[in-house]
Amino acid sequence: MITFDPAYSIELCGGIHTKSTGRLGFFKIVSEGAVAAGVRRIEAVTGPVAEKLIDEQFGLVKELKEIFKNPKDLVGSIEQLRADLKSQGQELDALKQEIYRAKAKEFASINTDKDIIAMVLSPEYATDANMPKEMIAELRKLKPETVFLFGAVIDAKPYIWLSLPDHLISSKGLNAGNMIKEIAQEINGGGGGQPKFATAVGKDMSGLEKAIAKGKALLLN
Repeated sequence: MITFDPAYSIELCGGIHTKSTGRLGFFKIVSEGAVAAGVRRIEAVTGPVAEKLIDEQFGLVKELKEIFKNPKDLVGSIEQLRADLKSQGQELDALKQEIYRAKAKEFASINTDKDIIAMVLSPEYATDANMPKEMIAELRKLKPETVFLFGAVIDAKPYIWLSLPDHLISSKGLNAGNMIKEIAQEINGGGGGQPKFATAVGKDMSGLEKAIAKGKALLLN
């Protein structure tokens, strides 16, 4: 039996590791957690290993202070940076939404009288994977009865987006999530989604035009 304190810990041990706790030297807990109901486990390092760990941690804190120009409150400076980054991220997201809305209106003015708009988008309408999706959300407001089937190459990968109006889902029983799977075969990919909206990504960019043509044929049948 190993006894560190009769009031707290008397452990059955497979072997005597040290004659006394004093011989352990410096002792630093590195983790603690539950291993079973009512049982918790701590892991620690001792002696020279513990001293090395503390030296490394002090070195890390020193580097951080230098990065933040030696503030009096290092934690406060880090929290402020996190808050600033979060705020900037929100501002960037809002700016992107404005761009997406503007691009949707621009696109709608070019394609005004079509019940089905099926095409491979030029790079200006697909700067990232979110732009076509957000554009479709805005276009749906402007053209509630139109089918949108878009393809684009982003980061050397072919993408497809399909959005169906409510009347085709109710009258013809169409399902964008099911259709996109068949269309995506042309780009050696897969996808899925809901009856109204679905997306796919593949590996074969050369099949993108064929995928859009196939999707349009399915919609017209």
